[in-house]
Amino acid sequence: QLDVWGQLRRQYESTKDTERATAADLEFARQTAVANVAQAYFTIRLYDQQIAAYEEALVLYNKQLELTNTKFKVGLALPTDQLQAKTQVDNATIQLIEVKRSRAKQEHAIAILLGRPPAGYLLERAPLTTPIPAVPASLPVTLLDRRPDVAGAELRLAAANAQIGVAIANFFPSFSLSTSTSLSFVSTNLNQLLEWENRTWTILPTMNIPIFEGGQQKAALAQAKARYQELVSTYRSSVLGAFRDVEDQLSDLKLLEEKARSLDDTLVSAREFSRLTELQYQQGLTTYLQVITANQTLLTDELTAAQTYSQRLAASVLLVKALGGGWQGDASLLKQ
Repeated sequence: QLDVWGQLRRQYESTKDTERATAADLEFARQTAVANVAQAYFTIRLYDQQIAAYEEALVLYNKQLELTNTKFKVGLALPTDQLQAKTQVDNATIQLIEVKRSRAKQEHAIAILLGRPPAGYLLERAPLTTPIPAVPASLPVTLLDRRPDVAGAELRLAAANAQIGVAIANFFPSFSLSTSTSLSFVSTNLNQLLEWENRTWTILPTMNIPIFEGGQQKAALAQAKARYQELVSTYRSSVLGAFRDVEDQLSDLKLLEEKARSLDDTLVSAREFSRLTELQYQQGLTTYLQVITANQTLLTDELTAAQTYSQRLAASVLLVKALGGGWQGDASLLKQ
């Protein structure tokens, strides 16, 4: 077929862009899966940190319970002090069990994300020590070109634009060349008439002209243009969503970093407050209620610090995903 009006070229461009858009969808699914696994992993490490905090607190609470029992036996502590110490140990034990339950469920979730049976998957406990990645002070906007969803939206927009060209070309006649199915022999010499070297094929041009199709071509063109406008809106929405995702995670990282610095100072004060309160209780200078208050404050601050660190890691993962794979190198899907 003779591509006089560019119909075949435009159809090829549309098909090729659609194929690349589908590849972008696959890459987006891969990045989403990787981000989900990373977030689930950091959540499990948060649970490990919480378990360690509760176990450390229980060691302290049990020592305080033994001290309170000893003081009660010699008449230096009230029965309420003994009950408060025992209740503190029991509450911490219950909270520790709940964290272990949550960790087990998260471990099963990771197994499913990795395509493994939950029953046979075990992730050993480890501290939350993954460093927070350093984000550059400024990020080039061109990094958003690497986002598979943005690339896919742009490629589908290009494919829709090519379909408009196909619809326009349908208004014009189409030309094709065909060979005759009959074989003839030509020769000036009668003796050589039937020799194979004298064979000929007849090539005939064909022209198809659209005459009356009830407005089908106009409707197809209007549909192609409407589809293009729809994808323009989709592309614009994808770009704006990409900007929002990046800004959200950058804001989170900045504010969580400030929160972490404040928590560092708070933890120092809480640990000193707990230590001094316990010394005062041992010397009979304060009640056990003050000890419980100091213990709860310290444990709460430790759990908050661990959660904040985990949130910073999660925000880093989401920022990497929002930038289509990080802020290093150039992996634009549009250039593949």
